Amino acid sequence: MHFFEHEERGKNPDFNFAPMMDFLFLMMSLFAVLAISRSSIFDANIDLYQKNSGSTSQASTEEMANISIVIDPIGSYTWISELNRYPLENTTKVQEEIIRRYDLGLLPKDKAATKVLLHIDQNAPWKKIADLLFAVQDIGFAAHPVYQKNSRE
Repeated sequence: MHFFEHEERGKNPDFNFAPMMDFLFLMMSLFAVLAISRSSIFDANIDLYQKNSGSTSQASTEEMANISIVIDPIGSYTWISELNRYPLENTTKVQEEIIRRYDLGLLPKDKAATKVLLHIDQNAPWKKIADLLFAVQDIGFAAHPVYQKNSRE
């Protein structure tokens, strides 16, 4: 028993595949763009550096150097030294300061021995963070976002 008689259904019922193919093409394009964006932005060889509050047995200070830069909630950069804090206007100024210290011999000759530690406020704009990460990598140094556990955690 059938719901429709064979004569009512017609001889060649056809189905239009064009809208489905268009949708499939758009979905493939979307995923391709997402894959390219992820690889260029998020997979930029950025390692998370966890700052230990206790003493550690690392190499001597002559072999290793740390540079600390703070990114505050409004996105401005501040260089932190042992004695002072120096505000820097943009990523170009950060690059110039790192290169100046490297040329003066204040940083190890091996750029891999210098860690640029980025103390990022949780409300800092992502664009400012990404700009600084890529600016530090452009001059050959490794940028490491610092993770500090809150006492509340």
